[in-house]
Amino acid sequence: MRLFTLAGMTGLMLAQTAFADTRMVFSNTSSDGTETTEMLIADNKMRFVNGQGTDTWSLFDADRKEMIIVDPSKKSYMVIDQETMNKMGDAVNQAMKQMEDTLAQMPPAQRKQMEQMMKSMMPAELQTKTVEFSYDRNGSDSVAGYNCEILEVRANDRKTSELCVTSPDALGIDSEDAAVFMAMRDFSLDMIKNVPFAAGMAQSFGQPGASEMPVRYVFSNDLIGQMSGQLVSVSSEDVDHSLLRIPSDYKREKMPDMSF
Repeated sequence: MRLFTLAGMTGLMLAQTAFADTRMVFSNTSSDGTETTEMLIADNKMRFVNGQGTDTWSLFDADRKEMIIVDPSKKSYMVIDQETMNKMGDAVNQAMKQMEDTLAQMPPAQRKQMEQMMKSMMPAELQTKTVEFSYDRNGSDSVAGYNCEILEVRANDRKTSELCVTSPDALGIDSEDAAVFMAMRDFSLDMIKNVPFAAGMAQSFGQPGASEMPVRYVFSNDLIGQMSGQLVSVSSEDVDHSLLRIPSDYKREKMPDMSF
């Protein structure tokens, strides 16, 4: 009887471990102040909630490769998928081409003057069509009791982010939930290819292809200034899976027209 009981308890513990979900809490600071972000990972989805969760929140679906922006106040949501990202890229490229065509029609002296004026007024993130990233690992640190490696990120040779990263195993996150995070990171990096001015923000998730997760980040650009955040807590627990589903009475809205 005792052997049966021990076997049953062992099986129960293994089952609980296998199906445990992940909850991460970050403290984030920007020019608007400090607030917390809660990340829930379960069912191959990842939910982001800022502050008290009463405002807009986001849901990444790793199976469908979609980022869903949910607005409870309007009982609505918008979906960013590959098609949406392509349209965003097309809109940016169209604006850049219109600008180039306008400059090409100006006399050389006037064109040079205008280019210099635009360069001084336009954020660096809007002065390029493509972004090339480079990564440097520079020392180590400890955040919330977890040892981490410092990762510096450069976009077109300009430092945009600094992270401290560690392995999912060190955080006690299982491989399935870690894979959801990696899929979200890669999705965000694909978005950057189409919208260069988002470079710093998405790079706060880390280096593509690396099996690691950030426990601290700092990023900045000329459009939104500097933002930083660090891990407060991480736990494996059973979360309410209904939180990772769009309520049935919410309606899907179209993304805003991004044409110029």
